[in-house]
Amino acid sequence: YVMFCDSDDWMEPRMCEMMLSKAETEGCDMVVCDYDSVCGDKVEAIGPCFKENFLQQLILCRVTGSLWNKLVRASILRRADFIYPDHDFSEDHAYCVQFAIFADKIGYIQMPLYNYVKRQDSLVRSQEPARVRKRYDDDLANVAVEMSALEKAGLTEKFREEIVVRKLQTKNTYRQDGTLWKKAFPELDCQIFRSRFVSFRSKCAYLSRRIKCVL
Repeated sequence: YVMFCDSDDWMEPRMCEMMLSKAETEGCDMVVCDYDSVCGDKVEAIGPCFKENFLQQLILCRVTGSLWNKLVRASILRRADFIYPDHDFSEDHAYCVQFAIFADKIGYIQMPLYNYVKRQDSLVRSQEPARVRKRYDDDLANVAVEMSALEKAGLTEKFREEIVVRKLQTKNTYRQDGTLWKKAFPELDCQIFRSRFVSFRSKCAYLSRRIKCVL
């Protein structure tokens, strides 16, 4: 099995033991746990980090796609058809989507066993033009990896409407930059109105923003 930890975060003392025990006793290919979000002196418990139809929930971005609250069977990473992202921003989600595709059974520990430290100076929050462009390119690359993995698994049509949401959420990350927003996933102009997972309000906001970009 493989686990993950960011350099400025920390695990609770029994996290490895509990995650491994869950995997071995229940025959899980992946185990997910809740976590604490730490920002200075403020600690917020985040959960539940697992919901039924986990792959669908990942695509819809309704559960965290981070690597660090998950244990995964190493053989999944050794699969010949596993796609390794070649970029280094927010690639966790592309890994987790594939874990969920290939995992026959997923276990869940409803307890915060990981401590995630939120940094104000992180790449995620920087508004420097070069970093924004880096995030944009890598975000689109992540979605491309996920779409390729779903296609290889024959799941593209099954999750067609959910994929619209995944693309829309990525696109809307750049709504303050009209040029980047307009360039990202132009196919959504036709697809967004056909997805039952996109609210009427979101569809109206999309249409309004799209008209402004044209004008």
